[in-house]
Amino acid sequence: MFNTLRRTPFLFLLLPLVLLILWGKATEQPWVAGTKAVPLDTIDSTYHLYRAVLTSTPIERPKTWRYDASLIDLKDYALRLYINKVSEDSLPHLGDTLLVYAQPRERMFARYWTLYGANQTPWWRTPRGWQQRLEQRYAELGISGRELGTVSALTLGYREDLDQDIRRAFSAAGAMHVLAVSGLHTGILMTVLMMIVTLFGRFKPLYHETGKQVVQGLIIIALLSGYAYITGGSPSIIRSVIMASLFVVAGMVHRPSSMLNIIFAAAFIILIINPSDLFSVSFQLSFAAVIAIALFGDGWNAMMPTIHFARPFRWCYPIYYYVYALIGMSLAAQIGTMPITLHYFGQMSNYFLFTNLLVIPLAWCMMVGGVATLTIGWWTPLGKLLAWVLNGITWLMNTSVQWIESLPGSTTQLSISQLAISNNQLSITNNQLSISNNLTSSLLPLISYLLPLISLLLLLAWKYFTTQHLKWK
Repeated sequence: MFNTLRRTPFLFLLLPLVLLILWGKATEQPWVAGTKAVPLDTIDSTYHLYRAVLTSTPIERPKTWRYDASLIDLKDYALRLYINKVSEDSLPHLGDTLLVYAQPRERMFARYWTLYGANQTPWWRTPRGWQQRLEQRYAELGISGRELGTVSALTLGYREDLDQDIRRAFSAAGAMHVLAVSGLHTGILMTVLMMIVTLFGRFKPLYHETGKQVVQGLIIIALLSGYAYITGGSPSIIRSVIMASLFVVAGMVHRPSSMLNIIFAAAFIILIINPSDLFSVSFQLSFAAVIAIALFGDGWNAMMPTIHFARPFRWCYPIYYYVYALIGMSLAAQIGTMPITLHYFGQMSNYFLFTNLLVIPLAWCMMVGGVATLTIGWWTPLGKLLAWVLNGITWLMNTSVQWIESLPGSTTQLSISQLAISNNQLSITNNQLSISNNLTSSLLPLISYLLPLISLLLLLAWKYFTTQHLKWK
């Protein structure tokens, strides 16, 4: 194990990260980006004048136009703003500041409004503008309802229109990672881009002619960076794009790459840019999953049993390899993220293996279909055909996830940070020793933060012993 640690110097970054997490929790002063918003329930609920900055393009509703807005007078409090339908020529634009007469609510309905300050910001200058414009393109091609919200969440990272029942079903079935744009989506997109830049294998990907190799790599890195910008730049997508870019750069300079080194290099770069991401749930889950997969994968692949299919069934080999590898990745990701998931959400899915076997192939099809619809679907008949196929795949995914969520015992409710001891004390024999709930409640959050480290050490031990097992063979 020490040789493994010595060969992966970025692994030593884990210890200061864990110590920072514990220090931030102990002092109850985590790093928070921006200012703290004023709770709406502490404000007088009568009508007042507010200055609202529009942070999105308008979305048409039956009787109103919906905007995402930020209230300047309430320390940039983010909310939904609805204004009555008027002539489209007089609609405010993204970036405009309105003087709104309304009640302070999370969904604010403007009784009257007037333009306070114009800012004609083009939609293509903000990620939200790109997301809403591309979602509007989906809608124009015929995708609507729940399917539109799911497609937008999976391909664009725009979850504002995601149906609440669908969101709950994905969470209970253990498929929420599909809706959070992350390494899965980046891997699919990178595969598609590799096929495009190599003309479907006509030019070998990243091969020995340095000029073509550099051009291919730069195109892939630029397009992946653009995708990260469009999807909003969450820690998970930034992590996956940095990792993919480092892999591409390693191939461009003909250097071997280490998975763990690349993972911790990506974490180091993200935290240098924005240290507050250390306390982001997305950051913690994303890196816990990929670290567990990196540590668990080699040993799992080494233990794969050999199966000899008869000649008429040779086509089953790819399916067997896919199912075995997917089960290993799902188990590793579940082991790595389970302590964090239980701490923040208090539940875990019992059918996550079955869910991933169904959902991940459908996610591949949806990503490829979404890219095709938005890129080559400019010709309306072809675009509508692609959108019809994409709508059907999305309906199948939603239906499958809701069915899995409806199965008995689909989730287990267990919060490791809110456990309690009954009767307020634990008596031991006749010595009248007791442990108060106060002490227990103060230690359990610390234990919940140490569990990811324990899981990581177990995975390191697994990697070490499986490596030694291969050497003994």
